[in-house]
Amino acid sequence: MPFQKYPGTVRMMGMVEEAKPNHDKASTRTIKTQICMDIIQAVKDSGGRFLRRDPDDPNWWIEVVDDVAREKVAMGFRNISRKQKEQQQKLQESKKKPKRGSSVRGRKASSAQ
Repeated sequence: MPFQKYPGTVRMMGMVEEAKPNHDKASTRTIKTQICMDIIQAVKDSGGRFLRRDPDDPNWWIEVVDDVAREKVAMGFRNISRKQKEQQQKLQESKKKPKRGSSVRGRKASSAQ
């Protein structure tokens, strides 16, 4: 199973999505960092942990320090922003494409004489 589908990751990303409007409005890096740290604390308070594979044994996972966890949460905010931009681009591209049957190709323009 891809790690994006792990229950803990899904739960954390739900928290990130919920906090995204406040994160986007944050005027300083300090405020954004605090929002990330609040999510980390909420994950820990619910019994969750932030893990990465053990470099010595990829069959094992090890808990990471808060700075690494903050980077994981920050990456979650960036991924959501990227996905939103991609969706907006697709929507704009679909609006630009002519709909079937709406083409006026083949018609001659009338000329006034």
